[in-house]
Amino acid sequence: MPSNKTTNNFFHHIYYFFFRSFKNRKIRISILILILLAGGLFFYFKQMTRMEIYVKYHTPINFVKKASNIFYFWPYFIPSKLPAYDLEINRQDLKKLLASRPPVYQGVDWTPTYKKISVPAIFKYEGKSYEVEIKFRGLNDTHWRDPKKSYSLEFKKNLFLGQKAIQLVIPDDKEYYAEPFSYYLAKKLGLATNSYKFINLKINGKNQGVYLEIQDWDNLSLMEEIDKTSKKDQSDLYTLLNLEKFSALNPNLEFNYLGFWKKYNPESGSNIDNFTNLKKFLDLVNNPSDEYFFQHIGDIIDLDNFYRWNTLNLIYSNRHAGLGNTKLFFNSPLGKFQFITWDAYPGYLPDLGLELDEGGFISRILSNPIFLRQRNKILANYLNNDDNLIDDLNYFDKLYQETKNDFYRDYSKIDSNFKYDQRIKILRNKIIDGYSAVKNFLRVTNIFIEADLSDKSLAPFKIINIGFSPVILDELAVEFDKTAGGDKIYLYEDSNKDDIFDHNDLLLTELNKTEPAGEIFKAKNINGLIFSRKEIFTDQNGKSQLRIAPYASTFFLKSGPGGLKGIKDMKFVLINELTKEKISAKDNVRFIGSY
Repeated sequence: MPSNKTTNNFFHHIYYFFFRSFKNRKIRISILILILLAGGLFFYFKQMTRMEIYVKYHTPINFVKKASNIFYFWPYFIPSKLPAYDLEINRQDLKKLLASRPPVYQGVDWTPTYKKISVPAIFKYEGKSYEVEIKFRGLNDTHWRDPKKSYSLEFKKNLFLGQKAIQLVIPDDKEYYAEPFSYYLAKKLGLATNSYKFINLKINGKNQGVYLEIQDWDNLSLMEEIDKTSKKDQSDLYTLLNLEKFSALNPNLEFNYLGFWKKYNPESGSNIDNFTNLKKFLDLVNNPSDEYFFQHIGDIIDLDNFYRWNTLNLIYSNRHAGLGNTKLFFNSPLGKFQFITWDAYPGYLPDLGLELDEGGFISRILSNPIFLRQRNKILANYLNNDDNLIDDLNYFDKLYQETKNDFYRDYSKIDSNFKYDQRIKILRNKIIDGYSAVKNFLRVTNIFIEADLSDKSLAPFKIINIGFSPVILDELAVEFDKTAGGDKIYLYEDSNKDDIFDHNDLLLTELNKTEPAGEIFKAKNINGLIFSRKEIFTDQNGKSQLRIAPYASTFFLKSGPGGLKGIKDMKFVLINELTKEKISAKDNVRFIGSY
């Protein structure tokens, strides 16, 4: 503990430094006032939370935060190429709309206590006026707490460009370009998507800046994009309702009851909605038999579409990949459900060992090695073509170049122009990092081989794959310490997976002598497949996840009596099915028994 003398010396030095450095009395007084003012402000704001400070002093905070925008003056001399929308709302109706919100920052979500209301407005575009009902859009308060808010517009009489409703979303909620980019990626993968465009919005003559316009889901044109032959009464579009307080009790509760689901296109001319196709889907998801599930899931889900949708989520490290942000479309002519990506943007880098699943049935499908292999082949086909990443980044850069000047002029957005550019750079890097991470997954194979040499005419061996990718047994060489007992050695695959050599097993190839004395027998182009596998486990929150698990394939070397006597070594050449790279298993072969 410092002595009083030490303390006095400290203050003496401060006093001496202060009066020697600032000899002018006015300067000394000014500095003291500033110190006292800073201390007062510190203790004043210390009693408030960050949210309380932001709510109370939003305008000055916003001014300071965006002071650097003064250096972005040139966009004001460049005309905008984006569509311009105007909304006229009666001031009393606007006050009523604002008053309907929950207290900002009191909760993340728009709770059921506060009912979303709509008010009338006039929507204007290119000299035409439309009567609309407008309400706030979005569950999270980021959509309606700040001066710039997200809106949902419903056109009462005349359709707007063929649409009954549109969504105007603040772009920063979608990381500005994250969702438009995901739509582009989805289309390249052969998936149907919603449509979007960037627009400029004014409300009562006041500029609101740039918005992301997204087509409303209850729209025939969207269904026609998915299925050119569909009609509104033939094909159904479903989504999960936001019932998080119930889902917290049981993470997969929504797959037990139809009441958790909403149908976007109700039956015309009837008060009864038909949920029969969704009921069949839920019944299959809840069937306890994996054998039955695997046999029939392809009857109700378009598996190729599912693989592509899941591929997008993995490549894009989509942190909104659960069904809560996915639309299920029942394609009547096809008789199967298809997936539509929605609200996708990258989160944390994907994990090699884990695949998260908010749906439950997704993990169940991919726990089947056959289904997993098909997904991985689509994944590899996209990632192994380097032109895809180049093309995707070109599209991303084009989005930025075409809209950046409008965003620079947008003073209503939450970010400064500097922060906007920074977020775009981060998003672009996330895209690249996500591609690279998943592409590296394809290379991961851990191979172990166990060979039983205790029988002189039958030598079973297991190839165990603990990795992301399936592998192919391409070549096998069997070396003897002396002339083999027989002239014929055959390689079989344990087709029925019972680890017993029988008539059901598949003959793959015959091994041929490569040396005159017969010490080495070889086979090439064997094409023996060893799947990769992932298993389901439940995390501490009750969510289903997938993690890499071993997959073992058994093969048999078969010869006449004594034909396998004296095996000295077995050499294997395997190939990664997804990358075509050769894999060495030289140090991972373990022998059981001896000759």
